[in-house]
Amino acid sequence: MLTSLLPLLLTAPAQAQDAATFDAHGFTLAALDGDVRDPLEVQRAGRFEQWDWFASGALEFAKRPLVLVTIPEGGEASEEAWLDNLFVLNTSFGVAVHDRVRIDAALPLVFTSTGNDGAQGLGLGDPRLTAMVGLVRPDEGDLGFGLGVAPYLNLPIGAKGQFLGDSGLAGGGTLVGSYAMANATVGADIGVAFRPALTLDNLNGSDGLVYGLFVNYLPTETVGLTAEARMESPFTAAGEPGTQFPAELTLSARKRYDSGAHALLGVSAGVSRGASAAAYRIFLGGGFGKLGEPAPTDRDLDGIIDKLDACPDQPETVNGWKDEDGCPDQLGSIQVVVKLDGKEVTGGTTRLKAPDGTETSGTAQSPGEIVPNALPGSTWSATATYPSCYGGSGTVQAGEGTTPLVVELVPMLDSTVKFEVVDTLGNKIPGATVAWDKSAEPCAPTEPFTLTDGTGQQKVGAGTHKTFVTAAGYATVVTPVKVDAGGEQLVRVVLEPTRVKMTEKQIIILEKVYFEYDKDVIKTESYKLLDEVAATIMAHSELGKIEVAGHTDSDGPDVYNQDLSQRRVEAVMKYLAEKGVDPARLVARGYGESRPIASNKTAAGKAENRRVEFNILGSGDGSK
Repeated sequence: MLTSLLPLLLTAPAQAQDAATFDAHGFTLAALDGDVRDPLEVQRAGRFEQWDWFASGALEFAKRPLVLVTIPEGGEASEEAWLDNLFVLNTSFGVAVHDRVRIDAALPLVFTSTGNDGAQGLGLGDPRLTAMVGLVRPDEGDLGFGLGVAPYLNLPIGAKGQFLGDSGLAGGGTLVGSYAMANATVGADIGVAFRPALTLDNLNGSDGLVYGLFVNYLPTETVGLTAEARMESPFTAAGEPGTQFPAELTLSARKRYDSGAHALLGVSAGVSRGASAAAYRIFLGGGFGKLGEPAPTDRDLDGIIDKLDACPDQPETVNGWKDEDGCPDQLGSIQVVVKLDGKEVTGGTTRLKAPDGTETSGTAQSPGEIVPNALPGSTWSATATYPSCYGGSGTVQAGEGTTPLVVELVPMLDSTVKFEVVDTLGNKIPGATVAWDKSAEPCAPTEPFTLTDGTGQQKVGAGTHKTFVTAAGYATVVTPVKVDAGGEQLVRVVLEPTRVKMTEKQIIILEKVYFEYDKDVIKTESYKLLDEVAATIMAHSELGKIEVAGHTDSDGPDVYNQDLSQRRVEAVMKYLAEKGVDPARLVARGYGESRPIASNKTAAGKAENRRVEFNILGSGDGSK
């Protein structure tokens, strides 16, 4: 509930209305000189010149600035407006007697209002005399920081029986500060208020604080939109609803004409339940004033007067670059370009460092991503890795437009891998070889490395690699190697006797591939055999495509045997692919019982015919 409340907890009859009084209207115009940057009630430390003057008025309708709340014991609260429906003409007059001193007067004339005993006729509020003393003046365009003090005095001639005036002299003063930009102004004031002591049931108080703040925006040179908040010190009470400090939020718009006349429209709402904070107010007014010489023309409102503005019809882009010329401009931009052997590369990792030290990472592209808002003359740097064994760095000064930041990659094979190859008894195997996965190029050696006495070391780039370790009579083992940049890693490989051998046309397996009876499910006892087959295929990319051929004996129908052999070799192909073999290198063909290598008339012959073969197809398509 936004209505301001004056709660009187009636455990006994309320005091008479004339026993105590104060100004419950709760509104006084600040200097209404027609400056479109001014708030209605909060003071602004603007610039004025000697003999500037103004005469203005604002019609106001105020709703329920003072309400009595009665809360009987055990009953529900009831409300009675003690001051309501005010129609007020707030007048404002002033003259600057010096370029740092202005005298203002404000007088509220109440045409009608409603009290607790009905309609109230014409009455005056307490007039206020104010002096604005400029301590720090804004610049000649009324821009920049302003600071002043504003002492004031309220004369107690208001209609006290209508709660329109204090019972005696009141006054105070505020410290006023504001900062004006080309089309926006912010400000605040804070000070003390001295009032006659008040005792009205549970509403008590006298002196206190007053404070306010405002924000103003100029959509044009002659129109101002303002939001302001005004708060006053609380009346001291026991914490019942309605005894908080009075606070209101006001929105207003002003229009000034070349003749010096101005018009005003505004609304306000109470944002607390304090006495003298109206539920809402509506303002309509205007006036006339002679202000100092108009500020130099600034058509584009960028804060640079036209005579100094190289682009008077286009606002300056404030970005730290040539902000004084008045023209729109753009900052430069940085484009990271990663090169290897003079050619742009993609897919690497980049890290860009801005002049303020912040870093952003990304992926190298061609063309590289453009980073905007680089202040010309500022220094930018970048590093790049590609993919992990190449690295580089670069530095550039940003210019206007797009500046390329080139990072040249160089090899960084600064990690060491030491190998030790032994048999299952722990004996070193002389003549063992290590071949690196071709996909690791250029981060690893391209040729196999022979370990003369079963040990040796090689330089590689940082990252995760794959090696194929083997020796005559031993199985090929796929060994993963992970090494950090500049690090050292020991890899110990244990080789078992081989289960396969290679000929020109086949990878011959020395054991059989066993399946569940009459199924395409590989038995676990064949896993090690197939692991070695997978390692052999991956270690010898020069073999090209491999045919996985499946055969059965002659038991059962031909069609059934053909289907069973096809399903079984597809299961083998899937297993090899799961171990890392490129599926594109494999062709699965089931031949059923069509290609026996022994007689199907004996059990031994049938066992020989039930087989899986790995035929080397080379670079062909696998057709026969």
